[in-house]
Amino acid sequence: MSVTEFKKLFNEIATSEQWQKICDGWLNQERETDECTVFINLEKSNYGKLYYVGIGVFVRNAFGHSLDSTDMRVFKQPTLYRRHPTELDPVFDLRNELSSQSRREGVLDFFKFMTPFADRARTVLGITELSKDGLLFIAPGVKQELERLMLAVNNDRNRPSR
Repeated sequence: MSVTEFKKLFNEIATSEQWQKICDGWLNQERETDECTVFINLEKSNYGKLYYVGIGVFVRNAFGHSLDSTDMRVFKQPTLYRRHPTELDPVFDLRNELSSQSRREGVLDFFKFMTPFADRARTVLGITELSKDGLLFIAPGVKQELERLMLAVNNDRNRPSR
């Protein structure tokens, strides 16, 4: 499969799975109640026809940064990052002889992984659960910031209304 065909296939499946194409990647459909936004992009290896899918989670108000999905500068540094599951590596390695149908099924499998992942990653609590399940690594400094955000939300909820 050529690079052009693969990119077209990935985009076709991403948009059919309700991911919005934006600049060099796809943004998960946002909801008003989301505390976090998930963004994916295809990253080409420098060593041939090999791709990785970068999965970025942007936590609103983390480290004092607001999130505006129309401002693409924020997509350069996600709060949390991981790549596609390693068992899907053959799907993204265009150097192998995987059939077009098998590659399509593999990209669909990636989105079967992404749907529940993105749903859980909509909240800070969900991110924490993803970390406990081994699906997302949270560096100590980020963990401390997430705890600060969760404490602030809890304090706002417990504050009496006037």
